[in-house]
Amino acid sequence: MSFNEEKGINKIKLLMMVVFFGFLFGAKVQLSTAETVARSIH
Repeated sequence: MSFNEEKGINKIKLLMMVVFFGFLFGAKVQLSTAETVARSIH
Protein backbone atom coordinates (compact mmCIF):
# COMPACT_ATOMS: atom_id res chain seq x y z
CA MET A 1 0.00 0.00 0.00
CA SER A 2 1.37 3.38 -0.97
CA PHE A 3 1.66 6.39 1.31
CA ASN A 4 -1.08 8.28 -0.55
CA GLU A 5 -3.50 5.38 -0.18
CA GLU A 6 -2.84 5.27 3.55
CA LYS A 7 -3.47 9.02 3.83
CA GLY A 8 -6.77 8.59 1.99
CA ILE A 9 -7.85 5.78 4.32
CA ASN A 10 -6.99 7.87 7.38
CA LYS A 11 -9.03 10.75 5.98
CA ILE A 12 -12.01 8.44 5.46
CA LYS A 13 -11.68 7.07 9.00
CA LEU A 14 -11.54 10.59 10.41
CA LEU A 15 -14.54 11.64 8.35
CA MET A 16 -16.53 8.63 9.56
CA MET A 17 -15.67 9.42 13.18
CA VAL A 18 -16.71 13.06 12.75
CA VAL A 19 -20.00 12.02 11.14
CA PHE A 20 -20.62 9.44 13.87
CA PHE A 21 -19.98 11.86 16.73
CA GLY A 22 -21.97 14.57 14.97
CA PHE A 23 -24.87 12.14 14.65
CA LEU A 24 -24.65 11.17 18.34
CA PHE A 25 -24.47 14.81 19.42
CA GLY A 26 -27.39 15.75 17.18
CA ALA A 27 -29.50 12.90 18.56
CA LYS A 28 -28.75 14.00 22.13
CA VAL A 29 -29.68 17.59 21.37
CA GLN A 30 -32.91 16.50 19.70
CA LEU A 31 -33.77 14.31 22.68
CA SER A 32 -33.25 17.08 25.23
CA THR A 33 -35.18 19.50 23.03
CA ALA A 34 -38.06 17.02 22.77
CA GLU A 35 -38.02 16.57 26.55
CA THR A 36 -38.13 20.32 27.13
CA VAL A 37 -41.01 20.69 24.69
CA ALA A 38 -42.88 17.78 26.31
CA ARG A 39 -42.42 19.32 29.77
CA SER A 40 -43.67 22.73 28.68
CA ILE A 41 -46.73 21.11 27.09
CA HIS A 42 -47.71 19.11 30.19
